[in-house]
Amino acid sequence: MDKIKKIAEELGKAIAETPQFTELKKLELDARADKELSALTAEYQAILQRIADLEKNQQPVEVEDKTKFTEMREKVLSNSKIQNLLKIQTEYTELMNKVNHLIAAPLKIEVPSEDKKD
Repeated sequence: MDKIKKIAEELGKAIAETPQFTELKKLELDARADKELSALTAEYQAILQRIADLEKNQQPVEVEDKTKFTEMREKVLSNSKIQNLLKIQTEYTELMNKVNHLIAAPLKIEVPSEDKKD
């Protein structure tokens, strides 16, 4: 087990040094520091939660809520900081999927891929 722990620690350190990880952390910090972006995402999360609560309680989602959701979604997705963050998150996820496949290969187990849908 000590050998596995040592290799895992080395892998963690190597991942922490990748451009994908370092850029992801930088963009996350930038996003958290941006008060306007924080307000935008909070408002978006609020409308998402409202719609989820209505659906959970089997209540109708009003046109006003649907419109608000669509508007907020467009604002969030058109924000350049969010676009950059989503892009680097995707790159980091791809890196981690490759790492998981490399780890699983010698074990002869299949790691579920996000590309495969049943």
